[in-house]
Amino acid sequence: MTSQVKIAEEKRRRWALPVVGLILILALSVIAYFLAPYVQETISDLFPAFRRDGMSRQTYQLVVAGFTLGVLLLVATLAVSLGGRRKRPLDVKNTTLEKERAAMIAGKKAMKKRQRRLNQEMRDYIRKNQK
Repeated sequence: MTSQVKIAEEKRRRWALPVVGLILILALSVIAYFLAPYVQETISDLFPAFRRDGMSRQTYQLVVAGFTLGVLLLVATLAVSLGGRRKRPLDVKNTTLEKERAAMIAGKKAMKKRQRRLNQEMRDYIRKNQK
């Protein structure tokens, strides 16, 4: 088998990935909403001078939940990218490539020789039948 031939790959279930992503976002949204009060307390403890003037308690909780969702999505994306499949490179050796190249060149020479022979036979046939 030459390296010019494509290796058949198994079909993957890529149609399900958007559905899985949507389910992941919904699940992380619920988690972020329930984590928001604890994150609010942590922000208040770490940054006592932080003010939320003009925001109601519910709005502030939704903003904190949104930022928490963003952080959770970043962590999930990182985990998926690190844990995903990686394509393994083909093990190609120079000796194999040299053999394939030599075979390809020999094939081209044989094809040229065959074509010349066919052309000569055609010329001879035409000369013979013209008379």
